[in-house]
Amino acid sequence: MVSINTLDLKKLKNKKRLNLFFLLFISIFIIIKLLLRGDYVTREEILKYLNYNGRYTKDIKKKLNKLLKLYHPDNNKSDKDTILILYQIKKELEDGTLEYKDNYVKEEKSVDYKFFIEMMIKRLKSKKSRIDKKLEDLYNRINSHYEKYNSKQDELGLIDVDILEIEDEISRLLKVDFVDFGIAFFIIVSIVFMIISRNIIFVVAIIVLIIIELYYMYYRKGIYLDKKDKLRKIKRIRKSVNDEYKNIKEKIVVLEKDEVDFKKERNRINNDIQYYSHELSNIKNKELSKDNSLVNENEKGYVKK
Repeated sequence: MVSINTLDLKKLKNKKRLNLFFLLFISIFIIIKLLLRGDYVTREEILKYLNYNGRYTKDIKKKLNKLLKLYHPDNNKSDKDTILILYQIKKELEDGTLEYKDNYVKEEKSVDYKFFIEMMIKRLKSKKSRIDKKLEDLYNRINSHYEKYNSKQDELGLIDVDILEIEDEISRLLKVDFVDFGIAFFIIVSIVFMIISRNIIFVVAIIVLIIIELYYMYYRKGIYLDKKDKLRKIKRIRKSVNDEYKNIKEKIVVLEKDEVDFKKERNRINNDIQYYSHELSNIKNKELSKDNSLVNENEKGYVKK
């Protein structure tokens, strides 16, 4: 009986340890999830920012669309809860089922609203810095492609010059030159002297001249074939270089289009930052004016006393 009790106690201790480890693991997991979820925004804070007073106005629609863009999963991957709340609020606003409460209207000195604006400016600046890095990378890639583009353009120019020279040489080979004229002249002279003198030497001379002409024609044909082969090879090289040239040109067009899109996005973000900075400035000015008025009232009360 004693041994059985000790075994039971050991089992209970092991179970308690397992439970403690399990609870510790769950608590660590929850803490990590809370740390990684980003700046969570509540439903009340969103409605205060929208300044909802029971009516779905154009100003509210504009602000809501900006929030939807800001908290879209493409722009904000760390906070997936806020976008769901925003879509729910949008649906309720469009359906007219959103309940109205007085505390949804923002106060003149709302700490939540101020924090909300500061957080948005911070996120927008972070996004802008990412776009600036992408633009810098695009500039480098475009410049690199333009260098290749210019290099291929120069290469095509040199190849075209070589093609023109070879074609000119081929056209000259196809024409009758001074050697042909010389051989033809001597053959005619030999025929005339052969007829006049009836000497066999001129017959031999004519045969030799004909052999020389045939050899010379064979020699020129060899050069002609070599030039034609060289021309074919150069034209193949030109086609390959021209394909690379066109490919680089297409890449430049795509990169420049991306550059224009990123610049538009950066300008839009700059406008949003300017808008929210103006809003934040107004909040700070109102807070400052209220603080000054309170100081003045306190001073007046002190003077009266």
